[in-house]
Amino acid sequence: MRARCDPDFTLSLLLPGDNGAVTYELIAGVNRSRPEFGMFPDGSLYVAQKLDREVKDRYELMVKAKDAGSPLQRTATAMVHVSILDDNDNAPEFTSTKYEFEVTEGKETGTFIGLCDSVLSLIIGVSSVWLANFLMLS
Repeated sequence: MRARCDPDFTLSLLLPGDNGAVTYELIAGVNRSRPEFGMFPDGSLYVAQKLDREVKDRYELMVKAKDAGSPLQRTATAMVHVSILDDNDNAPEFTSTKYEFEVTEGKETGTFIGLCDSVLSLIIGVSSVWLANFLMLS
């Protein structure tokens, strides 16, 4: 079975008897023109397009379940929070394009020479700094 990605499309799960027919629907939190998520007939959510944490790191979706009860139809809603985990897809960037250090001749092996720093600028909500120490090895 192929699921549709249209957020206005209502999916049905038929259980025995009329009262057992339940439909699930994403009612809020998706982009109407290009939904990020969809729903399988059993109520399982799926990713409908590529997600990028650097663009958006969390989604709040509202899901509605509705039975086909007669004479009284019942509904329930649930808020679903989806956090996008980061894939290491961005390289660190140096804060400078050139570093210059001076060292006096005759210093011992392992003497500290200088410090280069780089920042991962595209991590949402985190200020990560990478430091590179340069030591005299021989």
